[in-house]
Amino acid sequence: DEFQLLIDHVEHCAKQEYHERFLLADEPSHLFEDLILRRPVGKGELARRAGALELPSAGSFVLLALYFSAGRSESQFLAYHAQHAKEAFPHCFVGVHGLYVLVLDASGNAPESLAPPVQAFANAHPCTVGASEAFSSLQDFAFAFQQAKKAVEMAMGLRPSLAARYEEKPSAPSVHRF
Repeated sequence: DEFQLLIDHVEHCAKQEYHERFLLADEPSHLFEDLILRRPVGKGELARRAGALELPSAGSFVLLALYFSAGRSESQFLAYHAQHAKEAFPHCFVGVHGLYVLVLDASGNAPESLAPPVQAFANAHPCTVGASEAFSSLQDFAFAFQQAKKAVEMAMGLRPSLAARYEEKPSAPSVHRF
């Protein structure tokens, strides 16, 4: 159907425009990237960069990692999804890293308070969501990202939980041969 083809093309162009606009906007992706890659960011520099984003460098934080599968065409439009995440989580800081849209909640609220908007976002977008434990300093951002990333991997079945890895399997032979 030609009309559907036109709609698909217009949607594609709109998502690309979102992508370009988001990447040019003042957003925390660069800071998130430096923190994840553990690039040297001294406490003073971290406080300055976080302050420029009106992000406290210490407090109570929770990091959400929204994973968009590499096999989906949607992963090409992370900035489009990031813009929607900004709208869904207006009190949070949103950035992009790899195939993840990162949402940093610095409100100090209980992590459970994020559950309803996270569920609504995940229902509307093709993503898997992982959350970190609460942390108190931006210097722990890389560790929080690893926690959220592992949660995504476990949810997708890519990484079994510790309990699953070590649970006894009665049908498995105790002696292995080549």
